[in-house]
Amino acid sequence: MAEEDTSRKELQKLYLQMQLMQQQSQQLQQQIQSIEQQVEELEGVRDGLERLKDVKPGTEIYVPFAGGVFIKAELKDSENLLLNVGAGTAVTKPIPDTIETINAQIAEMAGLRKQMAEQLDRIIAKAKEVERNMEKLV
Repeated sequence: MAEEDTSRKELQKLYLQMQLMQQQSQQLQQQIQSIEQQVEELEGVRDGLERLKDVKPGTEIYVPFAGGVFIKAELKDSENLLLNVGAGTAVTKPIPDTIETINAQIAEMAGLRKQMAEQLDRIIAKAKEVERNMEKLV
């Protein structure tokens, strides 16, 4: 009877561990998905900047205003951009420098995604181990 009670308590402990790992893995999966979306957006911006290099000043373009609304405008400078660097500060940068900044952000995000994926792999491996231990107790 005491052995059965100990076994049941151990099983409950392992079950709680399993639930916690499941929650952690779901959170990591969501974070990884969010990072992948951000990388896609950055890649889209980078591709747009590559195309902008070929647009001549004076060309009419549509500029995003807000919420899917665009304004027709005339491009005055196709070589320099205003780049938000945080804390309400913007700096003027040439397109190649801006692309370089975006590439650095993409690389940083890729590194973060890799770390999270490795952490997720460790959690999954630990969960499999806990599952095997639970099966021994059943």
